[in-house]
Amino acid sequence: MLDEEARKRTFDHVMEIWFEPEIRRRQEQGSAQKPFPLRAAQVIIYPDNRPHEIRLNEEVQAIGHMKLKDSVTKNEGDPVYLHELEEVPSIHLPETADPNCGHFTLLLIGDRWYGSFDFRYNKGKASELLAVAEEFFETASAALAAGRLRPAIDNLFSAAELAAKAYVMSTPLPGDSEKKCHGLVHSRFNMFSRHGNIESEHRKAFNALANARANARYVQGTFAERPELIAKWQSDIGDLISYVRARTT
Repeated sequence: MLDEEARKRTFDHVMEIWFEPEIRRRQEQGSAQKPFPLRAAQVIIYPDNRPHEIRLNEEVQAIGHMKLKDSVTKNEGDPVYLHELEEVPSIHLPETADPNCGHFTLLLIGDRWYGSFDFRYNKGKASELLAVAEEFFETASAALAAGRLRPAIDNLFSAAELAAKAYVMSTPLPGDSEKKCHGLVHSRFNMFSRHGNIESEHRKAFNALANARANARYVQGTFAERPELIAKWQSDIGDLISYVRARTT
């Protein structure tokens, strides 16, 4: 939770970057009045090459979660009044919004501004990748239980790579393309791990599976992986999938 000084700095910063220029632009075009009665503002940030979309007042689409004061009790559908409101801890986009975009939203409630942001991108696409990752993971688990170690490694690696790609695409860097090659996913995933965003055990399992897969699938070299080690990788990749799922939901 930001303190009041941090809130003010954030408010001033986003107003300067996004909303004040848009208000001036509209005023110069004659489509906004002077002075402008700002009550809500929102920037929608797309992960592809589309420009940011800036919305003002009634254009804003958002759902706020409200925290009532301790003494206030409400039933579903009851009206909520300003004097009963303690805080607005979160603001998010409605289900009809593009699930792959990020946003920063400001709402004026009473005489106080509330803001919320979510700069995780491609959440919808990441969810699709994770669904496929879980299928490969289930296949790998069945293969390991049946003693088919080579298919277990091959499918575990596929599950790990898809989970890694889901994570990487949710935090794109400038110039990134949606279509990331295997090498780029691998290097970005390891970079995030070095910065402390990914558990080291998840990174180790992913890298170990990448190294073991060629021999397991294409019979390149001596196959030396034991069931106990593959089971450890299985556990780590299962945890990775769950972590990325929670992060992108």
